[in-house]
Amino acid sequence: MSSNLKKILICWLLPDQMPQSRGFCEISVSPLSCLSQATSNHPDLIVIFFNSRDIQGHKEVIEFCKILKEHPLTTQVKVAVFLERLHQKLILGLTQTGVDFVDIHSGIESDSIGKNIRQLWTSHSLMPAQSVLEKLCPFLNYLPGGDKYEFPVCGAYRNRMFLGGHRLHEICHTINHHHCEYYKNPKVVS
Repeated sequence: MSSNLKKILICWLLPDQMPQSRGFCEISVSPLSCLSQATSNHPDLIVIFFNSRDIQGHKEVIEFCKILKEHPLTTQVKVAVFLERLHQKLILGLTQTGVDFVDIHSGIESDSIGKNIRQLWTSHSLMPAQSVLEKLCPFLNYLPGGDKYEFPVCGAYRNRMFLGGHRLHEICHTINHHHCEYYKNPKVVS
């Protein structure tokens, strides 16, 4: 393997069809097998695909990333987490563990996943986790809706406004939140 061809380890934690392994990337299907492969094969990049809608799995994926970033054999390895949708609390937790990149994976086909990740990485198009977090409105909160669901709400409007559609995707999940009337004049819960 040439020195400029970096090794990628994909940790596929999605219920979808698993992508095919290619020469420059390996696939694992559980955190334990990913950690085992990461410590023995020394990849240059670990990419974790995680279903951000899996509320119960948030703590687990954050803990897994923390282990990867603290383990002596993987502490220097870059870690990217691909989510199905933005989730401020989850991204904050990932950033605090030292995750290097966070991105959204909608539209990437499992057949060409390794090739697409390689292109993103070599073109420096993976989004730094801190940059993604800075785009999100800091007043974005989540109310539980049972064990499996939670609802995004506006903390600047006393958690009384449920967010979705245009407001969530075009304002709260972008730098445009700086222009939001609730962001400018918050009425927070005391």
